[in-house]
Amino acid sequence: QVVGDVLDPIEAAAQWWPVAGAAALHVGPEGDADSHYAAAVRCRRNILLSLERGEFTSTQRAEEWCVIGENGTLRLDMLLDRRKELVLDRLEPSKGVRSEVLWEGTDPNDITVRMLEDFAGAIREKRSPRTGFDRARIIQQIFDGIYLSAAEGRAVEIGGGRC
Repeated sequence: QVVGDVLDPIEAAAQWWPVAGAAALHVGPEGDADSHYAAAVRCRRNILLSLERGEFTSTQRAEEWCVIGENGTLRLDMLLDRRKELVLDRLEPSKGVRSEVLWEGTDPNDITVRMLEDFAGAIREKRSPRTGFDRARIIQQIFDGIYLSAAEGRAVEIGGGRC
């Protein structure tokens, strides 16, 4: 749940770069790995999802969740097995960007672990997972749009619903 119960995608624009150079030695001939992709998904209610991922790049590992708003940005490191901080960055006109740690610690309820536990529990208990089919379908449409946009080199429409 990113923004309440409403995420209504309209279109996706993406760019993809294949694995090259020395890193290509680590990918099999039929592999579908990428060096890097960047995507923007425009949604109704003035929401833009920005996704970026690199697999075989010449950079240190980094994963961060960000919500960028008009008055500030929330950031959270997504790497497992690390002490985490939820940070609020605010722009103060006379001082520049100021950061405030809102929470720090370890997360025993890591979202990845919780999602897997919920999915496994749904199978065991014969119930629906918290992320139901309709929401999963919209997320799949978003990623299908990202792949299509990258393949065709143009923005593509995403249709079909809300999650």
